Amino acid sequence: MFVKSITIISLLFGARLSLAQTADLKEPFANPPEASQGVATAAPVHTTLPDSWKARWIWQEANGPTNTWMMFRHEVDLPDQVEHASLWIACADKYWLWINGKLVVREGGLKSGPTRDGWYVDTLDVSEFLQPGSNQIAVQVWFWGNDGASHRNCGKGGLLFQLHAGERVIASGDDWRLRVNPAFGQRGGGLSVTLAEQAVDYDARRALPDWIQPGFNDSAWKAATVKGLPPAAPWGEFVLRPIPFWRHSEVRQYENHEALKFPVKGPAKLVGKLSANLQVYPRFRVRGSAGAEMKIRIERDKKTTIYTTREGDQEFEVPAWGNGHHVTYEIPAGVALLDASYRETGYGADFAGSFTCSDPGLTRLWQKAARTGYLCMRDTYMDCPDRERSPWIGDAANIFEVSLRTLDPRADALIAKTFRELAGWAMPAGNLWGAVPTSRFAGAYREFPGQTLHALGFGLRSYWMHTKDEALLKDFYPAMRKYLFDLWKIDDGVVAHRGPWNLRWEAGVQCWYDWGGNVDAAALDQLLYFEAIDTLGLWAEALGQKEDAARCRAIQDAIRAAFDAQFWSDKVHAYRSARHKGRPDDRVQSLAVLTGLAPKERHAQLADQIEALQKSSIHFERFPLEALVRLGRPQSALQRFHKRFAFELASDYSTLPEGFGHNTNHAWGGAAVCLLAESLMGVEVIEAGCRRLRFAPRSDGLDEADYTMPTVHGALRLAFHHADKEWRYQLSIPGSVTVETRLPIDCHSLVVNGQQWDLSKPSPLDHLRMKA
Repeated sequence: MFVKSITIISLLFGARLSLAQTADLKEPFANPPEASQGVATAAPVHTTLPDSWKARWIWQEANGPTNTWMMFRHEVDLPDQVEHASLWIACADKYWLWINGKLVVREGGLKSGPTRDGWYVDTLDVSEFLQPGSNQIAVQVWFWGNDGASHRNCGKGGLLFQLHAGERVIASGDDWRLRVNPAFGQRGGGLSVTLAEQAVDYDARRALPDWIQPGFNDSAWKAATVKGLPPAAPWGEFVLRPIPFWRHSEVRQYENHEALKFPVKGPAKLVGKLSANLQVYPRFRVRGSAGAEMKIRIERDKKTTIYTTREGDQEFEVPAWGNGHHVTYEIPAGVALLDASYRETGYGADFAGSFTCSDPGLTRLWQKAARTGYLCMRDTYMDCPDRERSPWIGDAANIFEVSLRTLDPRADALIAKTFRELAGWAMPAGNLWGAVPTSRFAGAYREFPGQTLHALGFGLRSYWMHTKDEALLKDFYPAMRKYLFDLWKIDDGVVAHRGPWNLRWEAGVQCWYDWGGNVDAAALDQLLYFEAIDTLGLWAEALGQKEDAARCRAIQDAIRAAFDAQFWSDKVHAYRSARHKGRPDDRVQSLAVLTGLAPKERHAQLADQIEALQKSSIHFERFPLEALVRLGRPQSALQRFHKRFAFELASDYSTLPEGFGHNTNHAWGGAAVCLLAESLMGVEVIEAGCRRLRFAPRSDGLDEADYTMPTVHGALRLAFHHADKEWRYQLSIPGSVTVETRLPIDCHSLVVNGQQWDLSKPSPLDHLRMKA
């Protein structure tokens, strides 16, 4: 089909296409997050900590108690308007900041910590909120004091605040005033043992509505108790917040707002419908007598908010986010719900990627995958945003693939944060924990080698190819090297299994590759380790570590020499370990192709096996789909995709699940869809940092496709249309990016960065053409 290959360097075709210039590209997502006025949404403003700390950690005399909402106030006079006001602020565990009665940060702070002993600190410029003369600072801190699967419980509430306003330093100390917010109680239910957050219980009768305002009288409040000077225990050394502040929309009405016909008098139950599965803060306005209890529940949330009314008109926004497609309000007798609304929240990045194609199902699920990935991002990558919020490294590896293709480069910071935390929590022997940060397994660890290898071999490599993040390379390389060289043993080219053969939910090394049956763990060890050591070798070469690079290649050569001989079975015409008694594992056959360990003479049999075997969960389904395309069977990949994702294709649910056939949102669900789309497009990043890509769609795959991929250089758009034996190509390539593509003999149209090229005439591309 193809007669020539050409390399297109975008500089030949004019200006680069930046993220800001993609307004003409379709936005397939309902209600993308928007920045609200007066709410910090930018990246942190500093890359260093203060030269010295004047601020002290402060709290009340007691260390807790658990689930405390503490109010802090401090007044400071400034003689002149401040041009630059740099703030460093940390707390245990979340904070809200007002200056002069204006909201500056909604839900600040990150789940901690960067290490087993460290803590995160936010930094931002607050100069626009300050004024000459008196300035009132108000901070509310929510101390969880609860163990969780994605947060280190320090056991002590605390606030640290250091503001450099010109020559002045305003620091937290015993001259600050505080009191426990009396409106928040302890009756909230629906907790999961993995969540550090508790349910909100709010009694409006006890509220102090004006406490954030400058004129509020706080003379009866207690003086703060000093708890220590950084790096005081239990918070330890600070690490600057490495990711953006959350995005918050303006207040929005529910999709069915008109049908709700406010006011609604209780007793009644009202359901507000959201446009998609969103992270939200529910809101409402009510009128009623004092003492009535309302309940507010977000569809997928584990927590139910209890709100007790005061007399008269009142409004409230639930400060704890949850996710789902709808919000339910239970209205008691004697209360009229005047209005219900919500505020969307989420990670501070925009949807910058898009994909449409001639297969409507693939287009639809690609959009679901993008929404799924976004919902699994916040303080950390989460397995799910509802029941656990756990940063499993295998789950994160899948979402890396989604966010790299759907969100702008601000999302990359969360990937780098994930690997730095993985290194920061490493055990002295080199074990990389399976889910960090965490309060669980104090004094011990829990490692899932299969998930870690997946993250190192595929997730980390993908991140490197997209970003060429050399800072992360230098930071993470020692931990990765120690883990792969010191903890894994190879005997005559065979990788030894680590830990038990069955999954146990306890401390130590554990066995968990994928849900479902027929998992051939011994064979997967070879394939996943081979790809992880390949990534280490790639990084060693980038760092000039020649001995390490040679060692990695020697290990790969040994595994390559042993794999086919040790694991190929003529009896079943597939790869299978001696201890695996079931049918061949489709995960193994697929990875044997994708790693290159399977010789070409096996490929036809492996393709047949992958078509026949369908045991992988949605988590590992990316590998069979990619392998079928690689093996020259794209139509078979599409058939498998439609069969395995049949429930998800038919479902109106806007996100993808952990297991086939469910309506949920989970990190395992999205990577297979995004990578199948990219494979069928024939798109491959072939030089780190997205400097060089290959674009070679197959004639027997999709009839047309249009793919916009965010890169660190700007948005890259690759599109083709194939009908009636004619091909049309359309490319928008950012500056400094090179795309290699193959033009079919019947290519009718080539448009690059808006310029139509007449392929029948000589072109500046002639000197770049290579033999097919």
